[in-house]
Amino acid sequence: MVEIRRIEEAPDIGGTRWEGSGVEQRVLLHTDELMVVWLKIPPGTEFPDHSHHHAQIGFQVSGRAELRGENGKFEIGPDTAYMFEPNEVHGSRVIGQEPVIQIDAFHPAREDYLDA
Repeated sequence: MVEIRRIEEAPDIGGTRWEGSGVEQRVLLHTDELMVVWLKIPPGTEFPDHSHHHAQIGFQVSGRAELRGENGKFEIGPDTAYMFEPNEVHGSRVIGQEPVIQIDAFHPAREDYLDA
């Protein structure tokens, strides 16, 4: 069965998870094993270093960001993919005046996002 969801149809959990930050975070689709999340992150936003037991693979659609991982800091722009291993400490911040749009996939699905 094909399931289709437009970004604006997906629930925005950003206000719950990142209250007052202006972050839009929408769970597009998920199964128990995989979750795809769309994010729009305003300029000046920084996500503190954290870790989770989920593998995370993402794609930067627009804007510029600095990603921090266990092997250093990396500046990325549009059309760039990235990956964090399970339990890897990582964080990020938006660089410049343009919002960042990213699409993240998590394995397994983030239970905390479903509860938001």
